[in-house]
Amino acid sequence: MKFEGFEILSGTKKILISAPHAVEQTRDNKVKYAEQETAIIAKMLNKLGYPTIIKTENLNDDANYDLESPYKQQLLKFCQKNNILFVLDLHQLSQTREMDFCLGTGSEDNRNLLNHNNIAHLTKQLANDNGFTLEINNPYAASSARTVSGFCSRNDFPAMQFEINSKLVSSYCNATQLDDVYDLIVKICDMIEKELTNEYTFNK
Repeated sequence: MKFEGFEILSGTKKILISAPHAVEQTRDNKVKYAEQETAIIAKMLNKLGYPTIIKTENLNDDANYDLESPYKQQLLKFCQKNNILFVLDLHQLSQTREMDFCLGTGSEDNRNLLNHNNIAHLTKQLANDNGFTLEINNPYAASSARTVSGFCSRNDFPAMQFEINSKLVSSYCNATQLDDVYDLIVKICDMIEKELTNEYTFNK
């Protein structure tokens, strides 16, 4: 389904993958860099059956910041219509950040996870066991209702913001580990789905 400025790719699974910064975005009249690899990862996950919503054009907006956002409204409608269980919102960190990943759960109380607090700890454990470093709510917590994950949680869909260090996935950083990052996200999605249905058993 194509909309002005974004598209939704259907899938059979119940975790929705979001990439709101896949193209340049405009925040407070300033153009911010695109996080292009989030779209690549989202499309790879879609081939496994994960529905995705991807920004395709900058309309002088920022779907992860603007209070009113067609992107977020259509995301919500899709979640409600398709019984989505969880939203994973993909972003990229600056390559100057020390951590490989940042997980934004809303705040220390993990408000965006809607009482599924174990998902944050299991995500960090999966990252660590696969050789990556991950910080929770540092430097970004996604605590505002303006963010995609904050918006979702306030509409009764658990969500988290998943920030990927650009040095891992961007060719301009001269160090691409896209396949390793993709494999980790697949493991995280599998864990989330099973955790929400009380079927997850951690295996290193």
